[in-house]
Amino acid sequence: MAHAPLYAKLDFEALSYTWVGRNLLSALRALRYTDRPRYLWIDALCINQDDDKEKSREVQRMRHIYEQAANVVLWLGEAADGSDDAMDLAASQTLGNVLQGTDQHWSALTSLVRRAWWKRIWCLQELVSSRWSPIVMCGTKTVSWLKMSDTHAAIRGQYTSGVKLRIFYLLYITVAWEATDARDKIFGLVGLCDPEDRAALVPDYSLSARQVYEMTARHLMKESLNCLCLNAGSTRTEIFDGPLPSWIPDWSSAQSPPLWKPGCYQASCTASNVRQRPAMIESEDANAVRIAGGFLDYISDISNVVFADDAWSKELPTGLYHTIRSIESFMRNAMRANHPEQNPERYIDPEQSDMVWRTLISDTEAWDDAKGSFTSISAGSCLDGAHADEATPGNPEQLDEVVIRHIPRYISLLSHALHKRRLFITKRGFFGLSSQHIAPGDIVAILVGGDMPFVLRESQKSPKSPEPLRIISEAYVYGAMNGKLFRVLPKMIFTIG
Repeated sequence: MAHAPLYAKLDFEALSYTWVGRNLLSALRALRYTDRPRYLWIDALCINQDDDKEKSREVQRMRHIYEQAANVVLWLGEAADGSDDAMDLAASQTLGNVLQGTDQHWSALTSLVRRAWWKRIWCLQELVSSRWSPIVMCGTKTVSWLKMSDTHAAIRGQYTSGVKLRIFYLLYITVAWEATDARDKIFGLVGLCDPEDRAALVPDYSLSARQVYEMTARHLMKESLNCLCLNAGSTRTEIFDGPLPSWIPDWSSAQSPPLWKPGCYQASCTASNVRQRPAMIESEDANAVRIAGGFLDYISDISNVVFADDAWSKELPTGLYHTIRSIESFMRNAMRANHPEQNPERYIDPEQSDMVWRTLISDTEAWDDAKGSFTSISAGSCLDGAHADEATPGNPEQLDEVVIRHIPRYISLLSHALHKRRLFITKRGFFGLSSQHIAPGDIVAILVGGDMPFVLRESQKSPKSPEPLRIISEAYVYGAMNGKLFRVLPKMIFTIG
């Protein structure tokens, strides 16, 4: 082991790997030269992992270390599951193109990209900070990172242009990534952030994971409430010595992407289409926050949880048809029970109303482009109008070419929006989409500083000693996403714990 000051001009390489079993040992054996020394910077060996002060200091220098390295080596692990075939395929062309590999190649490639390295939070900083295209190594095979991904150029281009990324955006794009130490879901990203975020979130390993997450949530909520959209609704209590307040997202768990997308919604914007900063009011309870917002309604009916399973992606996606049929049935039953004066077909028929079909994709694409496609898919799900209440779709062979052509384009949109979520109707007839954890009686509100409405739950009904509300999830509510409805809602202060 060699010691050197940071300013020394050393010809060294930095290793990016996962702390799993004997992975580092296998990496060292694969990387060693037999005829000459090879200098590697390895965090487990170069940082005292038992000294929190040293870790807090050194993690702030890791970006600089990877920038100064002559090369960065991404170690995916030992050869297994056809990884040699996968590496050969990756070396032949970028993954952004349509590859012409065999089924065996594709199976091997799928196994390769499911390895633990791809979900490790530190890997993002190590990858983007590299001056040159890193070398990806698996077993004895190597390939340039640029051959592995054509998205690297876009990410690195923004980073090297001097435009530092905001911590919320990084948390959003790494929502499915993991870290051995829960605090590293934050500290592993800070080195890539702009100065404002770095100053507010200085790595300090003397803090608990709970303290780090609270610090991060309070910092983010000064600018917007969109960080609350990253809350999956569950907390790993063993990490935090008890449940977190619902306004502190649990970033320690890999989660599915939220409904929220950058630039899509403006639920709490002003008349000038400018999103307001959160109206935060000081709370005497350290575990609660008080936020101004508008009360929308109570949820009255919820659908079954939707699961976008493998049957959605087959050549004849009967699973998709069954889902659409069940949604239509839910709408009919809920409307007849709570709003008998209205004809539910008026809302279900895409030729008369776009309410259902916009909601199914959480309005993430221009309706002018989507309407014709969803009209076709709806027709495919219920070819025989006389049997609209049956669960079995019509004969797929009767589908015309237009329907078949439209289905693949929108399956991905539907899968993202609907998977493991529920549709709901409120007492006043608002229609929306939210997480599987919502329930009848939950409150739907628009909070100042949030791009989306939120579903809140009362802890107890006693008006004499009301408990703070809990945030269950963000929600898409048809007609409430552009700020117009928010401006006329009755305003109040929500205490959230």
